[in-house]
Amino acid sequence: MAIISEISYLRDALVNAIRFYYHFLVSMYMDESMIDEPPENGWETIPNGWINFEKTDEVIDLLRRLPYLSYEV
Repeated sequence: MAIISEISYLRDALVNAIRFYYHFLVSMYMDESMIDEPPENGWETIPNGWINFEKTDEVIDLLRRLPYLSYEV
């Protein structure tokens, strides 16, 4: 088993995998409009060094690039 510190990833590959999964879900259960795509520069509502979030800049950058599912309550 790999040691966690030895595992790496490609941000864009992960973002695309999640996007593909969301589109798969949409094809079965939801409306296409429920996928919120980030702007070209990422979600600006997720600030650098998000205080009290205790995540690295790399994680914050990933969160900014992810599409998110929206829903109505």
